[in-house]
Amino acid sequence: MTVNFAYGQGHLLVELPEDGTTVIEPSHQPPVADERAAVFAALDQPIHARPLRNWIKPGQKVCILFTDITRATPNHRLIPWLLDYLAFVRASR
Repeated sequence: MTVNFAYGQGHLLVELPEDGTTVIEPSHQPPVADERAAVFAALDQPIHARPLRNWIKPGQKVCILFTDITRATPNHRLIPWLLDYLAFVRASR
């Protein structure tokens, strides 16, 4: 079985055995109308967890970790939104 992987700026064809190989392709979803609102909703209503606001107690310090340039994450949008969401935390914390 020949599988076409996204690789760098192009693709890479790889031969894999037919038996024991399962290819799972992404399902394409329509974009959300308001990304910022969707992020806030996810932070306020996470799956099987308390809202992020409920984890932070007065006086606690907060550390924000984010991915580096090797990951396709829109940090330039997510980090400002997260800082807005955490506006109740003093900047010194």
